[in-house]
Formats: sequence, C-alpha cells, structure tokens
Amino acid sequence: MEEKFRQVLYKNPKLTYFGWGVPEELKLYREGKKEEIEARRVELREQLFNAFDEFERAYKFCSQLEKLTKINPKHTSFSYKQHAEEYSEAKVSNGAFIAAAISAGFKKRVDEFNPNVWFNINERSLVRLLNSKAPGSQPTE
Repeated sequence: MEEKFRQVLYKNPKLTYFGWGVPEELKLYREGKKEEIEARRVELREQLFNAFDEFERAYKFCSQLEKLTKINPKHTSFSYKQHAEEYSEAKVSNGAFIAAAISAGFKKRVDEFNPNVWFNINERSLVRLLNSKAPGSQPTE
C-alpha cells in the first residue's frame, strides 16, 4: 500500500499536503515569486510524504465508493476529505484524500490554481456509505 501512495505522489508533482498546489499559488505566481512557490511546494510535499496514515484512512473510504463515467461537479476533494474524516473519525488532509482517490482509480479534474480536485465519485454510493456509519443505522443484535 505504501508503494501505491509513493507512486501517486511521484506521478503528480503538484500534489501537496494542502491539495493541488500551494496556498495562494495564483497570487504568488502573478507576483513572480516562483522561488517561494517552489519552497512551499517542497515543504508541503514532505509533509504529505509523511502522511501515509491519512492516505490509508482515505483509501479505505474511497475504496467503498462507486465510480461515475463523468466527473461529479457537485463536490470537491475538500468536501470528500471532510466526509472521510467523519467516517474514519480521524484527520485526513486534502492532499492525502486526493492521493487516495487517484490510487483507488478515480478520474480527476484539476483547475491549475485551485487546491481542490473534482472526481467521478458516485454521490449515491457516498450517501450510502455515510448512512451505514450513522448512529442507529447498524442492526441491533
């Protein structure tokens, strides 16, 4: 599993702990601060490389979701990562969620200067998964 994680990170060099890119990347880019962007990227990628536990939680969550043929524009990686946190009852960064969704085989749509990513996640499967975890939804013995 750790090898899958590292492969996704190596294949997606813009992916950081923050998400796709770095905070305020567009502003820094317009100001010509490419060195600052790169320094932040290095720091945030290192943080993501050290977040394997978050990736694992997000991967377990993603592996239970179904795929659509098209990208679902209703939700971004940030809202999905919040659901993954709720489901696992533990922290999941935006970057770790993105890496997990890619690793689980979901297609992505990226806006170059937006840290959030869109995926082809089936919303019905998301609702079913969250409802299965909800208090009172489990059968009593």
